[in-house]
Amino acid sequence: MGDHQLLKLVRMRHKALVRVMFVFVVLLALLNTGESLNTYHEQQKNTMTFTQFIEEKKRAAKYHDTSLVNESYATYLKEQRYFVMPQRDKLYSSLVVGQIITIIHYAIPLLLGLAMAGMDQASSFNVAMFKSRFKRRQFFAARYWYGLTCLLGTTTLGIGILLLGIFAGVPTEYVGISGLNILGLLMMNLAIDSFLFTVGIGVGSIFSTLFGMFVFGLFGGWLGASAIQRFMVYNAVNHRSYWSLLPRGDQLFLLLFILALTISVAGYWLTRWLFDRISLENEGDILLLPKLRWVIFVYALIVVPFNFGDWLFQNELLSYSVSIIGVLALGLWWLHRERAQEQLMVR
Repeated sequence: MGDHQLLKLVRMRHKALVRVMFVFVVLLALLNTGESLNTYHEQQKNTMTFTQFIEEKKRAAKYHDTSLVNESYATYLKEQRYFVMPQRDKLYSSLVVGQIITIIHYAIPLLLGLAMAGMDQASSFNVAMFKSRFKRRQFFAARYWYGLTCLLGTTTLGIGILLLGIFAGVPTEYVGISGLNILGLLMMNLAIDSFLFTVGIGVGSIFSTLFGMFVFGLFGGWLGASAIQRFMVYNAVNHRSYWSLLPRGDQLFLLLFILALTISVAGYWLTRWLFDRISLENEGDILLLPKLRWVIFVYALIVVPFNFGDWLFQNELLSYSVSIIGVLALGLWWLHRERAQEQLMVR
């Protein structure tokens, strides 16, 4: 009975937020469907004639563009008819993913997780729950699984709307999307939602203010993602022998899918463990668990200098030094702020 009451309370608490997310995702799916179909039909209207195609090839050759050198007019017409060029034997199709999953889809689960955790913290709802008879772990689990279930259901519905619109508006033989592609798309949606929602819930659970959640959480996450991308590009260019050891195609996709789910599961248990140890005495601090500031400092010292690289006069030594000094200055400000807060509480 207690768990049922808690889940009901969480649903009532976040019902409005989930509804906003639902409406936004559905509207986004409808807009994407209309835009995709409009682009496809415009593409059909603007199909070049044979004469125009030959002229375009000559123009491309003049400007050293090799994209049309080995392409015949028949191949061009075939490509024009397809909504997406078929990759039927592939689980992961970059063309399908690029048409359906946009950058906004990456932001939705992260923002929902931040909003759910941040709203409870900012409104002192967490404090009320901590003082009630409900266990913290039960409360965290109820909120997490309710949010993730609603998110997965809504984003899957959005993908379904887009796919139905494509199959309804484009001749079936020219859609170019197979059942295997759709399975890969749904798997990617699951990985994105679970990973980013877990990150959002985690950040929202350890920071005490919305300022900390969005500035340190979102900005820090963006810096981390940029640093990872920079690291991967650097290794792909300078260490191709090691990069070649990684699997390709669907094998790489499955590896990343399993990795994302594994990190999500680990992040869930870690965040739940931390949430169970939050002290109500730290509400005035940036972090509800002050000891985590050292983890954030180390993270910033690694990510910030590497991410910005030689941003200052293209001098790595100078750039890295200034970046490290900036991070240390922020850390000193943080410590000074917490000490001032502690002295104020003592008085």
